[in-house]
Amino acid sequence: HNAIHNIMITVTYKDDSFKTYKTFNDIINNELVIKIDCSRNNLTQLPEHINFPNLQTLNCHSNKLTYLPEHMNLPNLQKLIFFTL
Repeated sequence: HNAIHNIMITVTYKDDSFKTYKTFNDIINNELVIKIDCSRNNLTQLPEHINFPNLQTLNCHSNKLTYLPEHMNLPNLQKLIFFTL
């Protein structure tokens, strides 16, 4: 039973505005995203192709992730929060 329910991904943009999405695929203006918080969602995996050229912080703690995808385009990533509680 791997139903996705109540997923909340909070995205912060360059102008300090933020928006909440249900899936990574729903996120718009990828090039303007500087922070993604998808913590506490019971995610078992992240999308295979993540492309956020200006992302600085990715917070995915308190999920059920066992690995990160190979194909992540995050050239400006400075902070990755990744651990399971």
